[in-house]
Amino acid sequence: MSAPAQAQAHHEPTAAARSTAAAVVLLVDSEPESTLNNDDEKLRALGLEITPDGFLRWSPNCAQHPRNWPVFWKAYNATLVMFLDFFISALGTVGAACSPDVQRQFGVGTTIVAVAFSSMYFCGQAIGNVIFPPYSESFGRKNLYLFSVAVLAIFNIIIPTVPSLAVIFVGRFVTGFASSIPSVVAAGAVEDMFDEKTRLWLVTLWLLIANLSLAVGPIFAAYVAASAAGWKWIFYISTIISATSFILLLFSRESRATQLLSRALRSSGRQDLRIENPDHVPDFSYFVRVILFRPLVLLFTEPIVFITSVISGTAFALVYLFTVVMPIIYTSYNFSSSAASLAFVPIGIGFTLSLFTRIYDHRRARRYQVQGRGELSPEDKLVGFAIAAPAFAIGLWWFAWTIPPAVKPHWIVSMLALVPVGFAINEYDCVLVGYLTDAYTTYASSAFASLSFLRSVLSAVFPLFAHSLYRIGSNSATSILAAVATIFCISPYVMIRYGDKIRGASRFARLSLEISENARRAYETENNASANAGPELQIIEKKRSEV
Repeated sequence: MSAPAQAQAHHEPTAAARSTAAAVVLLVDSEPESTLNNDDEKLRALGLEITPDGFLRWSPNCAQHPRNWPVFWKAYNATLVMFLDFFISALGTVGAACSPDVQRQFGVGTTIVAVAFSSMYFCGQAIGNVIFPPYSESFGRKNLYLFSVAVLAIFNIIIPTVPSLAVIFVGRFVTGFASSIPSVVAAGAVEDMFDEKTRLWLVTLWLLIANLSLAVGPIFAAYVAASAAGWKWIFYISTIISATSFILLLFSRESRATQLLSRALRSSGRQDLRIENPDHVPDFSYFVRVILFRPLVLLFTEPIVFITSVISGTAFALVYLFTVVMPIIYTSYNFSSSAASLAFVPIGIGFTLSLFTRIYDHRRARRYQVQGRGELSPEDKLVGFAIAAPAFAIGLWWFAWTIPPAVKPHWIVSMLALVPVGFAINEYDCVLVGYLTDAYTTYASSAFASLSFLRSVLSAVFPLFAHSLYRIGSNSATSILAAVATIFCISPYVMIRYGDKIRGASRFARLSLEISENARRAYETENNASANAGPELQIIEKKRSEV
């Protein structure tokens, strides 16, 4: 994300449309204090006010609004959100470390174990990534977090305790399904509490922390599995973390503003009041048409969504393939399986280097504004993508031909090659998710669902063919991966040069642009909002209903 960075709801209103609707309400004066009854006084004491047309809204600078919370509560909620995303991402990387012991215990091969621990986890996550986004708003952030960590705590203790391979299959699928919630909810939770300037840096930090788990997870799992405690303690420790997180979440606050407003409305007992754009549970028709099928339609009919999803998905899936092959590669150096996992350290270092391109992006955008050149176009923000694509290919070619058996230099030479690989993976995540946000605005959540779905599917598949691929030799196998990465190098330059034309020829991208333009024009007429915004918003809704 960006997510991240991510418009989580499948209602998918643009920011400008939301601002327009808010402007219509805020232009209405509050009732004179002399006309307020006791119920109105109670609402005002809660930091709420009523418009003449019967809408309940937050009063200016209301202390109860999540964006006006004390720093402590914002930090508490945000820290939990980021930690949980880190934790569930790390859980996806533990399968390879469990493999040797599980093979011996159940007498099965590497493919079966890979399906049980990796593929089932990511299949569950793929489904959850599509289903959960709209419900994060209907049921609130906190309730979904509590549900997620409760499920993780229960099934992470069942997996090692019950001596059954079938239980591992089911347990990993269920934990994967529940693990999709933190990543789905995180961007929305950050947006709830922070203004745009703060949010930009927090989303960058959140993505970095989440991706660092891809480097930390394999190391943690490898050392625990190699210890006297064995592979089962990977899941016992995960249970302890999940249970502790559940307790900490009980003390967190619900951050979804409309949920808080709805609660205040219910507690007031006022049947004559409404709130603007209330959250609701999608009906079955909307669920099938929008939540299930629209992401698939975008994936296979929108070139931009397809290209970004394939590139981002392949890069992330490569990490899970590496969890399987690093021990194969570094046993030639007489590394133990746990020592071989340290090859993920340079990948993690590469992740952090992506911060420099984020700083450049933000300074460039600010310079455009100071110079009066307006906002950057979506294609102007692809600089990091243009750097990451060749870095990804160069890193993999470098790695391919500095490992045994073809050559055997010092092990640090090949590990250094993984630094640009890590940089590219994190850069793909930040830049491509941001590009989808800019290109698809109104339909950004469906575009993100497409990307997340394909990323999870590829992450489920790559570990399955890792052993077969590397039987041809580590040099040749990694060269195949490097060749694919080299093909990806074409994409950023094509998108920078022709991206606006591709968007213009793409149905959903073109429609998103039209809706955003209508919303912008409506917002620009806010001096006459009460008279003019209504028709503009009707145009927006008509455009959306046509799809």
